[in-house]
Amino acid sequence: MRLPYDVNRIIEVLEQAGYEAYSVGGCVRDSLLGEEPKDYDITTSASPSEVKALFKKTIDTGIEHGTVTVRMNGESYEVTTYRIDGEYEDFRHPKEVKFTGNLEEDLMRRDFTINAMAYNEKSGLVDLYGGEEDLKNHIIRCVGDPVKRFTEDALRMLRAVRFAAKLSFTIEDSTFNAMKLLHENLAHVSAERIYVELSKTLLSDNPEMIYAAYKAGLTGIFMPELDAFFEREDAEKILLRLKNAEPNLQVRLALLLENVTAESDEEAGQVAYHILKRLKTDKYTFETVRKLVSLRTYRLKNDRYEVRKFLALYGREIAEYYLACLKVKGDSEKILADELTSTVNSIYDANECVKVVDMALSGSDLIEMGFEKGTTIGKVLDKLFSDVLKDPSLNNRDDLTRIAKEIR
Repeated sequence: MRLPYDVNRIIEVLEQAGYEAYSVGGCVRDSLLGEEPKDYDITTSASPSEVKALFKKTIDTGIEHGTVTVRMNGESYEVTTYRIDGEYEDFRHPKEVKFTGNLEEDLMRRDFTINAMAYNEKSGLVDLYGGEEDLKNHIIRCVGDPVKRFTEDALRMLRAVRFAAKLSFTIEDSTFNAMKLLHENLAHVSAERIYVELSKTLLSDNPEMIYAAYKAGLTGIFMPELDAFFEREDAEKILLRLKNAEPNLQVRLALLLENVTAESDEEAGQVAYHILKRLKTDKYTFETVRKLVSLRTYRLKNDRYEVRKFLALYGREIAEYYLACLKVKGDSEKILADELTSTVNSIYDANECVKVVDMALSGSDLIEMGFEKGTTIGKVLDKLFSDVLKDPSLNNRDDLTRIAKEIR
């Protein structure tokens, strides 16, 4: 395992000053898996003030929790003092943290064994809880007592699912049983944090692992509208659609949430909308997913005119998302989706008009022709656009002027 120059340099500076320092957590895990870490965290026996005294450029990013960001060669590295978490009062955050000079105490407070390893080139790998062995065996296991870990921070239960999905690992039995025991504690976690973990799970290589969250009782806390679906015998099979779909969050959310119980597709879209609103997602996501779920059983006919009407109603992006959902629902649906994709591309390549604003005649042109402002203009534009959708060759100034005069 090799550390980047800047990380080694920070560790060396701290060691030369008489302190301990290690790379820790996810960067160690990813390196052992042969992956390039996205960032490097460093843990040290030095206090925040001592860290700041040793480096020219630092930022107090979380100094009350012992974290100082060190800037080196244009990059940022979080350096955190060994700490012991105090009593947890809200199932998420410790009431206080205490700094310690003991690495073992710091690693003991972490969530999973695979995230509780430290490394520097002088001491090598520090693995006190079997993290390396769990990596080899593809296991997600809590550090110490899983009931204690999940009682401290209920979000860790969803993080277990997310890591299992990301790494294609299995959640160890005692860890999973503790999740089932304490699943109701997830209700104390903010919707925003739940959504972050849900999103990362759905965008992983194994999004179908959301079923494990159901088996543990977690999904019943934040989207109980899917309980009836999860209880179906074919639920796991249907969830494989998520795995086969492109890794787009809106597409995978739609494929998941279209399984809500509803009397109509439109109602299903509204249920999905309210789930995502409850999870405090962004407006783009809940509006996009609502539209996609409302199309869950719709099969667009591969007719050029019908496709143009669909594009006029939903736009190209929604159309592409719709086709991405359609193509993973079965062999016949995939064939249809491929044919429709070709038609959509052909329509845009030919510059066929699918938006009112792209017509060769505008509202201002109609006013110059003597049409009154207001609803009359709108009605005429709607009629012209309807004709253009049926026959794109009409989208020229002469033909549209002629048709407009005939309307008047």
